[in-house]
Amino acid sequence: MLRERLMIECESKIDLIDVGKVILIFNDSVVTEFHMSNGEKLICSKSIKFFETKLPQYFYKTNRNTIINLMYVVKVNKKSRTITLTNNNTATNLS
Repeated sequence: MLRERLMIECESKIDLIDVGKVILIFNDSVVTEFHMSNGEKLICSKSIKFFETKLPQYFYKTNRNTIINLMYVVKVNKKSRTITLTNNNTATNLS
């Protein structure tokens, strides 16, 4: 089985990551953070929109700043409009 990989230019290096290990992608308008299943966090200066088209279908954009990997969703709270992920991060303001 072919693994899907993504090249991320971070600071002074380029990381080639396994897309299936990305839990959450978050942009704070300055940098984009990749939260990985092993607890690692990668930070790059590219916009979230740049990565949006490069991700497989099991990624979901919850709002303009956050993309989640649906494989890591633990709970969806419809009332508070939040999604809890396996790393205990919470995505809010669902569109």
